[in-house]
Parts: sequence; C-alpha cells; structure tokens
Amino acid sequence: MTYRPDVDGLRAIAVLSVLGFHAFPQFMPGGFVGVDIFFVISGFLISRLIFEDLDNHAFSVLAFYQRRIRRILPALLVVMLSNIIAGWFILFPDEYAQLAQHVAAAAAFVLNFSLWRESGYFDNAAETKPMLHLWSLAVEEQFYLLWPLWLAAWGKKRANIPYAILGVGLLSWCCNIYLSSKSPSAAFYLPITRFWELMVGAAGAYLASIKRAPFGRHPNLQSVAGALLIVWGFLLINRHSAFPGYWALLPTGGAFLIINAGEQASVNRILLARAPIVAIGLISYPLYLWHWPLLTFLRIGTNGQAGPNLILASLLLAFLLAWLSYSLLEKRIRAAKGHRHVGALLASLMLVLLISTVISVQAGLPDRAIARKLGHIGAQDVFAGSRHADGSCTELLHLPSLPEEICLTNSRNPTLLMAGDSHAMALFSSIYGKSTQAEALLIAAHGCDLYPELTYAPSYQKDWGSNCTAVAQRIMALTRAPNTLRTILLVNHYPPLDEGVSPYRLGNDQLNRRQAFLSGLPPLIRAARQAGKKVVFLVDVPFLKQDPKNCVQRLPFVEARDCRYTLSEHQQLRLEYLQQVRHLQALYPDLIVYDPTPLFCTGQLCLDQKDGQQLYNDANHISAYASKMVLNQMRADHVLDF
Repeated sequence: MTYRPDVDGLRAIAVLSVLGFHAFPQFMPGGFVGVDIFFVISGFLISRLIFEDLDNHAFSVLAFYQRRIRRILPALLVVMLSNIIAGWFILFPDEYAQLAQHVAAAAAFVLNFSLWRESGYFDNAAETKPMLHLWSLAVEEQFYLLWPLWLAAWGKKRANIPYAILGVGLLSWCCNIYLSSKSPSAAFYLPITRFWELMVGAAGAYLASIKRAPFGRHPNLQSVAGALLIVWGFLLINRHSAFPGYWALLPTGGAFLIINAGEQASVNRILLARAPIVAIGLISYPLYLWHWPLLTFLRIGTNGQAGPNLILASLLLAFLLAWLSYSLLEKRIRAAKGHRHVGALLASLMLVLLISTVISVQAGLPDRAIARKLGHIGAQDVFAGSRHADGSCTELLHLPSLPEEICLTNSRNPTLLMAGDSHAMALFSSIYGKSTQAEALLIAAHGCDLYPELTYAPSYQKDWGSNCTAVAQRIMALTRAPNTLRTILLVNHYPPLDEGVSPYRLGNDQLNRRQAFLSGLPPLIRAARQAGKKVVFLVDVPFLKQDPKNCVQRLPFVEARDCRYTLSEHQQLRLEYLQQVRHLQALYPDLIVYDPTPLFCTGQLCLDQKDGQQLYNDANHISAYASKMVLNQMRADHVLDF
C-alpha cells in the first residue's frame, strides 16, 4: 500500500484539534470534531488495505486482526496500567472503582457502551474520567471487528463493494439523525450512529482503488474546500450542538475531500505533507491515548485549580510519552515477525482486565491512604442506594413503575410520602439505610419539580426529565387516594425563582421560573389538604461551593479548597427563593414550611462536617448522616410524626 504522508498530516490536524479542545476548550470549542476526522481516516486506510488484499486474493481476516493487535495494544496497555497506578494514589474509592470499570470496558473495547449507560443526571463530570476518550477507540475496534467480516461476505465480487458501503452508511446515517434529537448520548457513543463516518472513508478508499476520484480534475479546489469545511466545523460546532447529526458533515466531508484530492493537491502538499506535521501524525495514536489521562489527573489532583502553565506542561509530557511509546513499543512490535508478540499482547490484555475487575469488585479499594481522607463518601453509593428503584413499590404497593421514576418503600402501610427530585432521594437515604426508622414511601425523579398540571417541555434535549409531569401526577393521585399516608413531605432542589425561562408550560404559555413555582405546586398542595393530609415544604439545605472531594488535599503540593459558604453568603443566595416560599405559604396558611439551615450553619459559617461526619455527598446532596440529622430534628420539632 502506497504511503501517503498527507494523510498522516491530516491525522496531526485531528489530534491537535482534540488536544486544543481538551486543554483550552474556551479557545477551541469545536476541537472535538477531530475524532470525526479520525473516523474518516481509519475508514479510508483500513478499507484501502482490505480492498488491495481482496484484489490480490490475499485477504485473511485472521491476519487483519493480528495486524490490528500489533498496532493498537502496545501503547494502550501501557496507558491503561499507568492509569491504574496513578489512580491508586490520587482517586477516591468511587472514582477508582469507576476508573477500573472503564479500564475493563476499554480492554474489552466496549467502553462506548459503558459511557452511554452511565450518562445521566448523576454521572460524574467528564473531567473526572481518565479513560473517557477511549470511547472512540472502542467504536473503531468494533468497526475493525465487523467490517472485514462484512466485506469478506459481500466483497468477493468487486461490484458488491459499493452496495456494502452504501448499506452500512445509510443505515448508520439514519440512526444518527434520529438519535441526535431523541437521545444525544446514544447518538454520540453508539457505533450504529458513527459507522457512516467510517463509511465516508471507505468510500474514498473504494474510489481510489478504481481510480475514479470525483472532481479529479480539480484536486486543488477539493483540498481547499475540504480544509474550509474542517475549519468551519472547528468554529461553528460546540458542545451544545446536536452532534453528530448534520453537523458532522463538516469535518467528515472536509476529511473526505482532502483525502480524495490526493497528495499532490495544494493543501495536502504545502501544509499536510510538511515534515513537522507528518511527525505529529505518526505519533497521533499514542498522543491521543496519553493526553487526556494526564489532563484529567492534573485537574483531579489540583482540585480543578491547574493553571495554563501546568496544562501546557502536561501536554508537553504527553508528546514525550507519545514519542517514547511510538519509538520503543509500537514500531518495534509492528516490525517483529511471528505470532509470539500477538500472544503476549493478548495475555497482557487479560491481565489488565483481571486487575481492573478486582479493583471494581473491591469497591475501589477503600483502605488506601487517599480514601481515608474523605471517610464514607466515595466508599459506598452516595445515597446508600436510595437513588435506584428496587422494585419495592411494585411488590408492596402494587404500583407499576413509571419511566425515570424512583419509587421506594419499606412498608405496606406507609404514613409518610417523601416526594420530589434527587434531593428527596438524598433525604430518604437514612430511611433506606435503616438508620432512621419510619414507615415511608419515596416517589421522586431526577431533576423534576412537583408540577402535576404543567407540561415539562425543555428548550434543549436532555437524557432525563421527559416524564416529570407524569411522576408529579402520580404523586398527586396518591395524595388524593384513600390510604395510610398522613404526611406529604415536599423536597426539591431550590430553583432560582426569577423571571428566567423555565422548562414548563401552562397550556401554550411558556412560564418563567417564578410563575412555574407559584402555579405548579398549588394543585398538589390543594389536593393533599383536601384529602386531609398534612403538607410539609422542606426549604432546601445550604449548598457547598464545591464537591467535598475537591476540598480535600490529594497531592502534597496542592492546598485544599474551602468548600463552605458563610451564613451571609448563603442568605444572599437564597433571597429570591425564600421570598417566593413565603409567598406560597401566604397563599396556603396551613402549609408547614421547615427550614433546616440552623442544623447546617452555626455562627457565621455553614459547615461541611459535623461531629466528624461528612454532611454532603456532593455540593448539594446531603449524606445519609445529614439525612438522619434532619429527619430526627423534624420529628423532635413535631413537624413529622413517624
């Protein structure tokens, strides 16, 4: 296969754009489309190799897989093991367990599916996942696994190859367009929505193999047009774009035109084939592997306080490690003869899989020194299990589960209904964990308000929240029904109750946040009071400035942050919220409003710990210890009776 230095130059552009986005996203908001350029390049190179072997009657699926193993695994194994070692010293148990799960998924080349399943309301931020970037490698490996088999079945006759490319490409493109609006995370991570990009490269390889490049008389025009499309993609696309969707046509179309133009086209010859650019392209794979874990561990270890100099230093280290990986590992193993290295690489992969599985099963090894700095947080599920439906409502109360609903109960005859969003789940945690004794029922949904007569219609696509209205209607139906419930406790994250647009509509009217609050809650309160039930509105707990994990010293040369607000800061943040709560109480004088702030704020400071116990699992969800503290105080104040 004839070597094309300009394709390696295009690889360099792709990897540099990704590095720019990950290091300084404010300056390179569309840099992540470099991954889409990689997909086109991979589709082109792999398909060209297979087409040539098919033409020469020399194609072997087994030999193809062996070449991929030699190419992919050497640097990948070193990066995965390095992450496991770094995680031992820097990550808290839940973070280390998640890293281990991601390493295992990466070793099995299914990380994209794992990340897709994780995406949601309580998913950890991308910046805390050192293996996150390997989702794209998983997509490519799935392509490498299936594409040769598909071509071996369809491509024995040269005339069938265009149909093989077109069939996969059209199916994938349709799935991409459909899921980009219906489920953005699925569209981003799943191979079925990405294979069309690899088919764009495969189409270029096929056209090259039959010497029929479209626009062949205008290679310079092609290369310039391709470069412009890629630049427009960098400038126009950002993390809020419905991506891949139609937007992905910019980088993929640009990459196709540049590759199709040929190495003598102006952009290819003058820019992409230059020695420094080609040199970066040659190490683009290990550079892509190394850069993100280095940036992630830097951000975690410095609690998000890494400045530009440290970020640039980590990128320089990534270049050094990439060059060493390419020179000392990749080149030597790819050049080696025989099958011995393939067997050793596969055995090493199994070892990494075993190590990561042990770490995951052992809950992130909570006996490590770093783990003891944060106590119970991160050593167990953040809400002691109360943010996951367990079937108890269906079993005890015969309530069928609604999509997105979290319904939990410990009794056939509950007297307390705790209703709300994830903050209700957090408050329920001590009941679920049995440190607070109460016959109670939880009905909640992530990110949902208790507005049964308003329509939830956000202006942007989310992967949760589409069932908010139905969950609120179920809560209202339960308050009306004859049952053992005596008290309805309303628990929600406090919204900024201003005139900003809310995701709720009343009829055809889009409501602002204040209107949604004052018109959304009353129907539920009225229904409960008319049914003779006591209604308690819990003022939301004080927040922390940061996740408590970011306020613990992880590295000796990095000072810990102070997570806490002063009481005056807390009160200033809540002025508008508390004003609207008082307005609501004025409308319904028998509504009981309970403010737990005195439990969290003593003197002039709002605390993150009390009696040596953490009060928070993150910046705004309380721990099981704080749940017990709040519920016991509400009982002592005769607000709750359980």
